[in-house]
Amino acid sequence: LADCPDILADNLMGALRQHYETSSIKAHCLSIIRDLCKDSPLNRAAMMTAGISDDLVRTLNTLTQDPAMLEHGCAIIWSLGVDEAYRINLIRAGACSSIVKALKNFVAIKSLVRNAIGALRALSPESEAREIFGGIGASEAVSEAMRVHRSSFVIQLDGCAFLSNSAVDIEREIVAAVPFEELDTIVQALVHHRHEISVIQGACFALKNYVHEEHNCRTLRKCKDVEELMLDIVPVSEDALFVLERMEECRMKDESVEDEACSSL
Repeated sequence: LADCPDILADNLMGALRQHYETSSIKAHCLSIIRDLCKDSPLNRAAMMTAGISDDLVRTLNTLTQDPAMLEHGCAIIWSLGVDEAYRINLIRAGACSSIVKALKNFVAIKSLVRNAIGALRALSPESEAREIFGGIGASEAVSEAMRVHRSSFVIQLDGCAFLSNSAVDIEREIVAAVPFEELDTIVQALVHHRHEISVIQGACFALKNYVHEEHNCRTLRKCKDVEELMLDIVPVSEDALFVLERMEECRMKDESVEDEACSSL
């Protein structure tokens, strides 16, 4: 599709608003908008100027049982969220919770999950989004989706990036302590995609971020065969070596504390 002029964007938004109760028209409009936004910055700019954020989220919130239209909506948010300038409008319109609800309700549908996690990843660099994600169980939902769709390297790659972004507060230099299930999900992404370079690098980068927090180091050590896995991956990712070093530092610190405790008895 060619770049759409502002008048086409206005007409599409007008159709969404005028035929709010007609599912077939809404589905057709969302499908067109999805295609227009996918590869064109000019089209994305036109849709944002036409005020898509609020109407798109409102549409998603009325279509909670329609996976096809939810998938279209997530794909649109993903495309728009690639542009940093548009993220805050989408976040403040309520996109975060709409995506997470769609993900939880239809976790078995791979194509919807792929677009939902892609959309979450696109929004996750924003601190305002991360605050929202923490209160609506976004990381838990993404971890569950990654477990359901182990074979999809795209879901694993975007899921690792989202989980890492959600755990790290760059501005305050804080890494959150996360549960075993979250770390093990990333380890399992490595286990199941040992020959997919993009997944290896993405997962190791995420683990590198996590292990700046000692609690996460200790939790990661509980994952089955994780040290052997990291050793095998070192030739592919330098981050794997950093993870191993941090785990060893943590182990030595814990053993030192234990030795001091024993000697004081």
